[in-house]
Amino acid sequence: MSYPDEDAVQEFVIEFLRSEGFDATDIDTNRDIPDVVADADDSEVAWYIEVKGENRSPKDRVYTAIGQVVYGMSADSTRSDTERWAVAFPERRDGRNQYLDYFDSAAAGGMFELLDLYLLLVAPDGDVEIFTPADVEAR
Repeated sequence: MSYPDEDAVQEFVIEFLRSEGFDATDIDTNRDIPDVVADADDSEVAWYIEVKGENRSPKDRVYTAIGQVVYGMSADSTRSDTERWAVAFPERRDGRNQYLDYFDSAAAGGMFELLDLYLLLVAPDGDVEIFTPADVEAR
């Protein structure tokens, strides 16, 4: 397991959430959506995160992740005060910020705001940057 493989990215997301006081759980099968679920006693919000790792085509990974989130969400999940859905990707691909650059075009039409979908970018050192739906749209 090494960055930017999906397992490493997922482990960094879990470690980050735990450091923020959440009880983060790795959903341990390829069939379950999302990959990570996290909640905390002192938080009114639970996180549901679909994680993707390195791939030759960031476009395919982005669309696959968004499709899986849509499939996994209930109609009540969008604009929920208690559920926060997100997609997580490695920050860099081949030393470039290609995933973040791709969201400029993938987010066209207000997709992230429409779904109230957050974006997590995971750095090689495990640092996690969270983008709100409005942050993604403003890029």
